[in-house]
Amino acid sequence: MTIRSKTLTVVLLLVGCAYALLGWLLVGRIRSDFARLEQREAQRNMERVHEAVLASVDTLCEKVNDWAVWDDTYAFMADRSKAYVESNIVEASFTGMKLNVILFFGSDGALVLGQAFDEADRMGAALPAPLLAARFGPRSPLIALPAINDTKRGILVGEGHPPLLFCSQPIVTSDGEGPSRGTMVFGAWLTEARQEHLE
Repeated sequence: MTIRSKTLTVVLLLVGCAYALLGWLLVGRIRSDFARLEQREAQRNMERVHEAVLASVDTLCEKVNDWAVWDDTYAFMADRSKAYVESNIVEASFTGMKLNVILFFGSDGALVLGQAFDEADRMGAALPAPLLAARFGPRSPLIALPAINDTKRGILVGEGHPPLLFCSQPIVTSDGEGPSRGTMVFGAWLTEARQEHLE
């Protein structure tokens, strides 16, 4: 082998090694950039979902406010009028407001009226008893609201049911005056269909 061929072989090996090293560095850099990009995108998507869930809870609070700050509801908590139930706690109320649970609690924290709704059983849906027992007992901070303008909102997670978006508010007159006659709760299951809608 001549010096020229040896030199050419060494140069080719060096160039090949340089290309291989450059390729390895570029692949590592691109992989790292893609990982950062994916992480940033995942974080952005999580923030969007969080904002969408908060917007859904805010919408629930607007709806419960319409009912809890209303002379008819205030009167119902005193007289337990059957006419109020028959005209308001109906399927159209649930479907129109996209609700699954409506709860009325007295000032003592006892459940006065509760109605559940779902697509399968409609108005025959059972109230989520474990959820009521665990989260809405008489001393629960979710219904024992000290001021007449208090509101509790959020997501309740537990076994045996999907997460529940909820909002609770004291029941007062249409003028927003008390004393409160209890607490009203609106809830909506965070079902797969609702999650798809949020996405």
